[in-house]
Amino acid sequence: MEAVIVLILVILIVCWACYKRRIIKAVYGIAALEIILQLFNLIANNIGENAVSKFMLSFPESLMAVAYEHTNTIIYKGLVWLFVGLMLIFLFETIKTLHKK
Repeated sequence: MEAVIVLILVILIVCWACYKRRIIKAVYGIAALEIILQLFNLIANNIGENAVSKFMLSFPESLMAVAYEHTNTIIYKGLVWLFVGLMLIFLFETIKTLHKK
C-alpha cells in the first residue's frame, strides 16, 4: 500500500512541475523523495526493533524498488535509465548551484 502512496507522490510532483513549466522542479522533487525514502530505510535499519522502525520499514527502500515490484524487466530498465538521467541532472544542478556561491 505504501508503494502506491509513493507512486502517487511521484505523479503529483511531475504534474506540479508541468504546471509550473519547470522540469527542474520535478527533478528536485523526485530527488527529495528518493532521499527521504533512503533516510527512512537507513534510520529504520539502525534504531532497532520498535514501532517507529516498523512504520519506516513499511515504506519501500527507494523509487527503484517500487519500479522493480510493479513493472516487468523491459519497462524497469527504461525506468532505471530515466532515473539515472534525472539523478545526473540533479547532481549537475546541485554542483552548479554550489559553484555559484
